[in-house]
Amino acid sequence: MEECSNSAPDGGWGWFVILAAHSTLIFREGIAKCLGVFLQTFQTYFHTTTSLIGWVSSFCITAADLTGLVSGPLCQKFGCRPVAMVGGLFAGLGLCGASYVNDVITLCLCLTLSGFGLGLALTPSLTMISRYFSKRYSLANGLAYSGSGVGILILAPVSQIFLDTYGWRGALLLLGGLCLNVSVCGAMLRPIYKPIIVENSQQYEPLLLCEEASKESATEIPLEVIPNGNEVAETVEKISIFQRINESLALSLFTKPSFVILMIVQFCSRFTYMGWLIYLIPHAIQRGVSPIDATLIASAAGVSNIIARACHGIVIDWKFLTALQMLTLSCILASATLLLDPLMQTYTLLLVGPCPTVLLVASYFLCALYG
Repeated sequence: MEECSNSAPDGGWGWFVILAAHSTLIFREGIAKCLGVFLQTFQTYFHTTTSLIGWVSSFCITAADLTGLVSGPLCQKFGCRPVAMVGGLFAGLGLCGASYVNDVITLCLCLTLSGFGLGLALTPSLTMISRYFSKRYSLANGLAYSGSGVGILILAPVSQIFLDTYGWRGALLLLGGLCLNVSVCGAMLRPIYKPIIVENSQQYEPLLLCEEASKESATEIPLEVIPNGNEVAETVEKISIFQRINESLALSLFTKPSFVILMIVQFCSRFTYMGWLIYLIPHAIQRGVSPIDATLIASAAGVSNIIARACHGIVIDWKFLTALQMLTLSCILASATLLLDPLMQTYTLLLVGPCPTVLLVASYFLCALYG
């Protein structure tokens, strides 16, 4: 069997893959910020408490984050492109369905479905970046993740305009329609193919097959072409269910102390960041800031997010700091800026205050990918 090189192209269609991942992250983080815009409206309409509506938002974001446990195996089974397209469909339908609900429980279910879809679409997008880029991976990853800041920058004020113009039902319906474009982004995740030449044992002529560069769509080769093919099939059938689960979810990673520590730190940081992401706008409104000005605070944070996510790769690639050093520094300084929040009582301080927080937290999350 003669096999070609499986090196990443580091360009070409990969730039469109970055665009697809970038656009997916616009909705992934932007929708989380939009929930903060709707929080007080939901509380008033459904006559419930802020904490209960906060739980609704939490279920949506939790579903998006936990989807990674199933999206990886699904990508191996069906391929990145169909998984991302189905995820975009779920995301859009969930938001559209939420615009017709009349109770909190149904709202929670619809938003959870939307979060599940966004998480389902994100993992394939990021996976394809790692297949298209090797030498420029830090840059490619940073450009893709800058979509997170763009989502915070754009979708928060746009959602406020939709809310003021069409009400919360119309706003959710419009956001759902926009979110369906995530399926279009998924369609852009064109897999990389490599040729494999298998000698046909019957005709003794080269037979050109195509196999995707990963295991997600393995080429079907007749067992009679493979030496001892029947024995291989019997061995595969004997693999236990636990081994299959272990291979699909990569559970062996949890036996490595460094990975476990990183996951604990990531969990705590993600917990803090998402709480800040949802409650920043209601927090500003509670301090006397108008709703539209509160969304501008979120937009300022989005600009900082874009800068951090786009530039972190340069800092690491040019070896100004190692990933671990930047990870530690960002974590400490982001915590310090959050502790200063009680002192930020004016609109100017609220506008400037979140910027270093997001700048550092965004750098933190991206450095964690390399730590």
